[in-house]
Amino acid sequence: VHAQGNIRYTCVAEDMAKIPANERDSVIGYEINSMDYLAGDIVPCYKYYTLQSTWAITTPQILPDFMNFVETEEPLWVLTAVEETGTDLDGILQNKYELQFSNPYVYFYRLAD
Repeated sequence: VHAQGNIRYTCVAEDMAKIPANERDSVIGYEINSMDYLAGDIVPCYKYYTLQSTWAITTPQILPDFMNFVETEEPLWVLTAVEETGTDLDGILQNKYELQFSNPYVYFYRLAD
């Protein structure tokens, strides 16, 4: 498991490095691991930055708050775990974002120009 974690860390770090320095303060992830932010030396731009569905079990308002944040504040980058599809976020991403790159763990979407 430890070796797998190192592979993920390295893979995610390489892609995080592709986010321009002047855009790194506008990154938020959906259902990604907090380790992924560490791999990229990124401070997420919103308070609900990891494993939102898990937190929403005890505080259901987290999911609509998160979706509203992405929809209205339009962070430059939205990262999602690759297995996360069929959520309210899909529509927002389709309307406002473009997939820039991905790896086996994380999709990297950027706000469309």
